[in-house]
Amino acid sequence: MWSSSLSGCSKLLRLPAPTETSIKGEVPSTEANVGRFIRRRNVERYWGLLDRVTNESDRQRILELIVEERQKQKDAGDEFMS
Repeated sequence: MWSSSLSGCSKLLRLPAPTETSIKGEVPSTEANVGRFIRRRNVERYWGLLDRVTNESDRQRILELIVEERQKQKDAGDEFMS
């Protein structure tokens, strides 16, 4: 009974393999993409922290983290906006 009524549903429920999409819905599909995603998100996070932090020593450390993460991006061959 169930098998006959659901036999056509399997075609409807198949989803494509995950691929990298926009930043809002990004789904890394390989180890390289995961690394690229993490590095990019770290830089975004650090810039966001820099906007909120007022302590000068904390701001300096965040700037150092941005420089380090940008270097990782460069070393990995990531494309990024300056």
